[in-house]
Amino acid sequence: MLSLLLLLLFLFLLLLLLLLCCVYKHLSKAMKFFTLVWETIFYIPEREHEIKVLGERLKEMQRSNVNLVKELDELRERETRLQEDMECEREAESVMEQQLCNLWMVPTMFYISSEVEQDSCETIPVFICLPDES
Repeated sequence: MLSLLLLLLFLFLLLLLLLLCCVYKHLSKAMKFFTLVWETIFYIPEREHEIKVLGERLKEMQRSNVNLVKELDELRERETRLQEDMECEREAESVMEQQLCNLWMVPTMFYISSEVEQDSCETIPVFICLPDES
């Protein structure tokens, strides 16, 4: 009889333990669910604020990029103008060099005799001979 009572008590405790385990599992799942809901409710405003800040930064960077693109276009136009000016200056330089070479040739085109050097009161006709362009 005592063994039967002990067996019944053991079965009752085992059943109670199983019941507590089931309740704990359901309670654990419920707690996980409520924790998830609470974290979601708590973190939504924080995430919305982060999204708002990131959106503002995106707009700021887009404005900055637009300004940089405008500045880059202006600098490219300026570079083009400067290159054109440089080409014009090089052409002018080559013309001046040609004129300088022509001027260097002038003294060799004339022969000054000793008679002309002695009588400086005479009017000396000057002839300028330019080389042919052909």
